[in-house]
Amino acid sequence: MASYESWDSFPLASHPLDSYLGGALAGQGTAFESAGQKYGVDPALLASIATLESGHGTSHATTAYNNPTGMMDPKNPNQFQRFNSIPDAINATAKDLSQNYLQQGLSTIPQIGAKYSPPGATNDPNKTNVQWPSQVQQIYSKMGGTRTMFGPQQVGPGVSMMGGYNETWDSFPVVQQ
Repeated sequence: MASYESWDSFPLASHPLDSYLGGALAGQGTAFESAGQKYGVDPALLASIATLESGHGTSHATTAYNNPTGMMDPKNPNQFQRFNSIPDAINATAKDLSQNYLQQGLSTIPQIGAKYSPPGATNDPNKTNVQWPSQVQQIYSKMGGTRTMFGPQQVGPGVSMMGGYNETWDSFPVVQQ
């Protein structure tokens, strides 16, 4: 019979999202989970957007700039923002989604997509942005996401809980406003 100490060397289980993440996103499930909890964004939604935007972790922005969601540099909007690491970019994207989308009342994938990836935008020469909501929804569903609505849900005076967390993982934290 194995001793208790032998369990200390047993490898930790990967995050449930890891089985859906490839390229530079491989193994980043915990980073999506942490950023999602910190900013009140469903980790599967966050990972779905990053997966689509990065071509499954293989895009130039992802590999050269550690930028899987194609965030533009605020100082030079014609260039991708450079991050020190993929987890740094995941955190920045979660913060952006929380502040500039969910907290602004954009609570469905099509509503988020209309702002995040608007059809006819100057950076959409092939007119593919119109497919963004359905593609994100498809990836989200494959990753086990079940929500159709995201964003703040009032649960009491001065307290809000961000909806959209996949119920199959740990309970979602309450975010103080």
